[in-house]
Amino acid sequence: MPKRREQHRREPRELGELPYADHLEPFDGRLAQGGDYDTVLFDGQEFEDADASNARFMESAFTSVTFVGGRYRRARFSDVWLNGVRWVGGDLTESTWADAEIIMSAPAGTALPGAEMNHVTFHRCKLDSVNLRAPTCGRSRSSSARCATWTSPAPR
Repeated sequence: MPKRREQHRREPRELGELPYADHLEPFDGRLAQGGDYDTVLFDGQEFEDADASNARFMESAFTSVTFVGGRYRRARFSDVWLNGVRWVGGDLTESTWADAEIIMSAPAGTALPGAEMNHVTFHRCKLDSVNLRAPTCGRSRSSSARCATWTSPAPR
């Protein structure tokens, strides 16, 4: 019998709880079109007007990263963890998001038209002027599959 996906988590995971945490390698460089970023830790970087269209981010973590503008069209984010990420005005048209956990992050003025989202969870995030026109929820065989899950803000 196939393994069932983990049910919706009420609390976000910590970086060290990720199954690939011990394999993460720090990123030092520039993002590139069509780049492959597998088990990479992006920590504290700022990417301004980067072009990472068609890039693949797999089993990677982003902590305190800032994206300003840039092109990430048709980029794929698979099994990624984002915590404290600011994304200001980037173009993520037709990007694919699968098994993503986004925590205390703030996309603002970000374009995601035609994005495909499957098993994406937002924990205590602030979305401001985000264009989610015509997103799809993937090709799931289960009628109970979640496209995206939103958790409420932390108590004050």
